[in-house]
Amino acid sequence: MQGGAAKTRGAFATAFSLSLILAVVSGCGPSPEQIRLRRAMHEIRHELHPDYRDALVILESKRTNPNDLNEAVLYGMCQTTVAILGGDYTTAERATYDSFALVEKYENQDREILAALGDEGIRFFRGEPHERAMLWYYAGLARYARGEYNEARMFFSQALHATRTRDEDAKDFREDFQLGYYWLGRALLKRGEVDDARAAFQRAAVVLPHSTEAKEIEQIKARRRREYADERKAEKLGYEKNSQGESPVPGIVDLSQEIARAEAPATLPDAAPQSPVLRATADFNEFLTTDYQGEANLVVMIEMGTGPFKYAKGRDAAFDHIGRCPYREASVEVYIDGHRAGPGFKLLDSYHQAVTRGVETRRARQWGKAFVKEVMKSVPVGSLVAGMWSIKADLRYWPTLAGEYHAFAAKVTPGPHTLHFRFYDVNDKYLPRYDLTRHFICVPADGELVMTVHSVENQDNAYLLTAARPGQ
Repeated sequence: MQGGAAKTRGAFATAFSLSLILAVVSGCGPSPEQIRLRRAMHEIRHELHPDYRDALVILESKRTNPNDLNEAVLYGMCQTTVAILGGDYTTAERATYDSFALVEKYENQDREILAALGDEGIRFFRGEPHERAMLWYYAGLARYARGEYNEARMFFSQALHATRTRDEDAKDFREDFQLGYYWLGRALLKRGEVDDARAAFQRAAVVLPHSTEAKEIEQIKARRRREYADERKAEKLGYEKNSQGESPVPGIVDLSQEIARAEAPATLPDAAPQSPVLRATADFNEFLTTDYQGEANLVVMIEMGTGPFKYAKGRDAAFDHIGRCPYREASVEVYIDGHRAGPGFKLLDSYHQAVTRGVETRRARQWGKAFVKEVMKSVPVGSLVAGMWSIKADLRYWPTLAGEYHAFAAKVTPGPHTLHFRFYDVNDKYLPRYDLTRHFICVPADGELVMTVHSVENQDNAYLLTAARPGQ
């Protein structure tokens, strides 16, 4: 939901490209494995033609390599999201199971002690509470999609448990995990436990903003208004330049028009004669009823943007903080066979989830080390020791996590359908370059279809029709 996506991604891409060029020129460039790993962990969500299979292969090799045991869970987390996005629920199930086994059973007391006293990045990576909760969520989703509803129920319950940290500064948010409660409700409903499902859906309806959220959103909206105006100017200039002259681009479309979400069309130009939607809703409260969820036979999880990251602050990089990754998408409307079926409802903001899990315990530890190191610097002999003592915070994080998770559910006629997703920014302005289409989505006559999609800029523009030109 953040603005500045194009500039930030462009800066990252430029910096990365320059580093590659300098590395190659100096003779110490990254190996093919390192390039594959970076694509699998940091670029897979933004690629127009992601190679899920290669990403899964490289992540599997890293996750199962004894030399990479310290980051095995991190690789398992990335492998899980890549598998879910690629529709490989079997691999997702295996990756989550192996990762859980390590989180629960692996111990290295020596590393834990050294990390507590010094560089926290050397400890065995278990992930932050919000990351472990999302790993449980993906495990539950994989089981649910395979029809294993009791196992799914247990995993969704574990996801809720993982969010309930003991830090006092997180006490108001221990039950704040709408995504987990929604899917727990669906799993319970499948098991015939209607009353418990109703209670879970009721909790999924509770929105708990953090203390600075309203101010942050207003800042994002203001920044996004400026960016949107610049983007429209650039689109207009590009259209005028490429639609005229001696060699106009065939099929070019003017994307500079301002379209608000309230003006979204009821049907698309290629809509089917009749709507296949038997029941849909734009009301969040109706959406979270057992009656509505029980009728829905098409459930789509729509993932947007990139999740939060960690960065260092303070002298000696002793403190870790959570940052919000920039992205344009904030809401979505779903069309089925060209007919508007309704919105996706936001159930999770990953940044919000990360910053509300509490930092009281580790912040006290980090402050303690920073204070002792500063005292040592004032002593002649101690300053020498302090200079060699690293107290860096652990900056590892789950890079393939999505920024937001929206859910769409409806009752539609069985058979093959075309799903089209239209995205809007935080000011409800249409983002034409984020259109996403999925063809031949088959809804079964019995049961339901569960699927996951994620927003990618220019995905529907990836295959352009070009006319043959003389001499070419």
